[in-house]
Amino acid sequence: MVSFNWIMVAAVSSSLFGLGFLLLCLRQQRQLENLRGRFECAEQQLALLNDSGIGVGRKVVALDKRLKQAERRQQEFEAIDPQRVSYNEAMKLLSMGAEIDDLVSNCGLSRAEAELMSALYVGHPSRPA
Repeated sequence: MVSFNWIMVAAVSSSLFGLGFLLLCLRQQRQLENLRGRFECAEQQLALLNDSGIGVGRKVVALDKRLKQAERRQQEFEAIDPQRVSYNEAMKLLSMGAEIDDLVSNCGLSRAEAELMSALYVGHPSRPA
């Protein structure tokens, strides 16, 4: 009878152990499914970010092209209009404290142009104090 009790205890213990193991496996399986869902969501978000990054990269390349074209046009414009160089030089001289007569003699400007440049420089908001 004692051995039968031990067999019953062993059988019940094994059953409980098996049931516990089964419950643990089911819990692990639910966690695994949850993680798979989160992983798929993360993959989708990563794909969206990747697509966005590619789009932004294309826009940056396009803007870079436009900037280079604008710079090239600006250089061409400055090369075509030598008077523009005189005006730039006049602004530099004004920033160094030049007088109207200095602008006329050094930049090839008429007196009226030099006076206008001086008046514009004095009223310019980015003029250093």
